[in-house]
Amino acid sequence: MKSSTAKIFKLFQQGFAYSLGNFFNKFLLFLMIPLYAEFILPSDLSLLEILDPLEQFVYGVLNLGMVHAFYRYYEVDGEPDYQRKVISTLFWFLSLMAIIVCIIFAVFADTLVELILPAHSLAKTCFLLTLASLFIRYFSLSASGYLNKTEQATKYSIWNIAGTFLFCSYNFYFLAIEHQQIDAVFEARILSMLPVTIAGIWSFRRVLAFTFDFKMLKHMLKFSYPFILSAASYPILTYVDRWMLSKLASPKATGIYGMSYRFGMIPGMILVQPFLKAWRPFIHNYNDRETQQVVYKRILLYYGLIGCMLWIGLSVLSYEIIVLFTSKAYFAGNIIIPYVASSQLLYGLGWIVIAGLAVQDKTFFIGFCTFLAGILNVILNYYWIPIFGILGAAYATLVSFLGIFLGYAIYSYRQLPLSWPYSRLIAMVVISIGTYYVSSFISVDNFWVQIIYKLLSTLPALIILTFLAGLNPWKLSNIGSHLTNGFKDK
Repeated sequence: MKSSTAKIFKLFQQGFAYSLGNFFNKFLLFLMIPLYAEFILPSDLSLLEILDPLEQFVYGVLNLGMVHAFYRYYEVDGEPDYQRKVISTLFWFLSLMAIIVCIIFAVFADTLVELILPAHSLAKTCFLLTLASLFIRYFSLSASGYLNKTEQATKYSIWNIAGTFLFCSYNFYFLAIEHQQIDAVFEARILSMLPVTIAGIWSFRRVLAFTFDFKMLKHMLKFSYPFILSAASYPILTYVDRWMLSKLASPKATGIYGMSYRFGMIPGMILVQPFLKAWRPFIHNYNDRETQQVVYKRILLYYGLIGCMLWIGLSVLSYEIIVLFTSKAYFAGNIIIPYVASSQLLYGLGWIVIAGLAVQDKTFFIGFCTFLAGILNVILNYYWIPIFGILGAAYATLVSFLGIFLGYAIYSYRQLPLSWPYSRLIAMVVISIGTYYVSSFISVDNFWVQIIYKLLSTLPALIILTFLAGLNPWKLSNIGSHLTNGFKDK
């Protein structure tokens, strides 16, 4: 049995590999922001801002949360035949779902385009291209689930980076060289996904068979169905604001909001997504009382430390970042970045405090709570967008994600009492917000000097946050040596 410290290092080794891969992956996508700002008008970008969440919503709901069931059942029995049965059932079931879903959406394409998208000459074309990428995405889920569950973080990261590199290359060629329109972005996605998906399926070809077990499917669906609500609600929480802005404000506001939202999602890209890729399989691989009593608490503080550091840097320099990487048409969107970044971090915190229930198959509340937050998000957007504009959408997102975290924390404590270090976490949050508030008074005529002054103003907070997380120079040195030795062993 691994010690608590060994488990934490294993989690962070996997998370670091995911984070490093995700950093390069998102850095490439980040380069698309000035490209889009230069060659795509805000009104055209609104198509992408609406169709992206639509694809995520449909995909999240209609894969029925099966990847969570795969994490749960793949290693219940260590026999290769059993594992082959689990992944084959997953793969062929998702293949069938891809065919059914895409046929239905293609039949009703005209009606859906008129209902969902603003009037645009390329609306239907972009919708059909989105449908094609949705079809391909279903086939890649089994590959990503397999690589995550078997702790092949490096291979997964390389796989993702290759796809993103292709996507960015096609974007540059279509927009900067060929001067094509917004539909070229959707075409680039399809052309980049095809070879990467084929390579992903090839990675688990030895454990894939032409077999399908209905009994296994029944068990997997029984475990995964609550995640349908969660999967359906998450895109609502993160993307419905674009659609509502296009209806209650304007396509231009949608484009400005969407551009700044990308910057607000940087903590999600660097920390939350990589962490969850490592965390969700981890809680099933190491399901014991010692892990719950010791490891979960330490992970909460370490996650809080990294999250607060990211939030401070992004929020303090929110205006400067927008000025550096976009055009003047998008400058007004900087005000939403701190709220969006907070929402991303709260989602990861929620998955830490609810983990003990997930491994006990008590998954219904996870989906139910997220579903309620999705409804709340729609209601708040409806009332706040006409009053506050893009800030109203950002407020609604933050309040909804805060509701998820509080719901998870309260319900989890009642079902599985653990003494979480919430007092230290709250202190971290207060220090972070105070640092952001103080930095807002810094105003210097020279743009670059102002950036330096703002960065210097954050240093005291970063030191205090490190000690609040229970770290000191000796512990940091010890962590570094463990991580280095862990990678050498590999």
